Amino acid sequence: WLHCSRCGHEWRFSRMLCPGCEQESPSGLDYFYVEDRRQETAFTCNSCKRYLITLNQISDMGDYDRDVSAMSLIHLDLIMQQKGFTPMTWCEWNAF
Repeated sequence: WLHCSRCGHEWRFSRMLCPGCEQESPSGLDYFYVEDRRQETAFTCNSCKRYLITLNQISDMGDYDRDVSAMSLIHLDLIMQQKGFTPMTWCEWNAF
C-alpha cells in the first residue's frame, strides 16, 4: 500500500514500479536504509531522480499512525536530498 503523506489517501501499488514516472526497469530502482533501522527505507528511481520513504510493516511494530511516522523519518528525507533525489510529494517536513 502507498500512503500519501500530504493528504492521507492510501492505495495499492506495485513495488516494482516507480510511482512518479512508472519506470519498471529493476536496474533503475533502488532502496536505501540506515544500517540499524532496516524497516525504514527510501525507494529511489534513477530515471526521474525522485524518492519515496517507505516504512515496512513488521510484526513487532504494532499499530502506528502513518501520518506521524512520515514526520519521524525526516532523517531519510535529508539523506536522499543530499544524494540529489527529490521527494515524490513535497511536505512541510521535507522541504529543506
